Amino acid sequence: MAEKSTILDVARVSGVGLGTVSRVINHPQTVKADTVALVQSTMEQLGYVPPPPEKRRGRRVGQSYPRRPLSQILLIIVGDKGLKWTLNMAPVFASVLDGIEKACVANNTNLIIKQATNWDALNHSLDNN
Repeated sequence: MAEKSTILDVARVSGVGLGTVSRVINHPQTVKADTVALVQSTMEQLGYVPPPPEKRRGRRVGQSYPRRPLSQILLIIVGDKGLKWTLNMAPVFASVLDGIEKACVANNTNLIIKQATNWDALNHSLDNN
């Protein structure tokens, strides 16, 4: 059995942003006519049927939805010369940080990096945030 198409599929195939597809569905008068036609054609092609208005998620006046909590990772770097020196002297460390950041973005996780030249400075930084 084939998977149901999603709004993300419509955006990808039609080459527009997710917000544009959402506006075509919810407020087509705010989108250019040719874009509306393109998105609606793609929706038909993929067999995408948006949920009825009462089932749609989103912001409505007087109605709120619980937000999915954003996970957070705190990366602590303590060294006597600081993060900038570490990145300049050990380029592999920059690659590791880049990989960590990409993994966090892919998993909807917020990466917080704290750096200090010693533990006292780190404690002070953490206490003030």
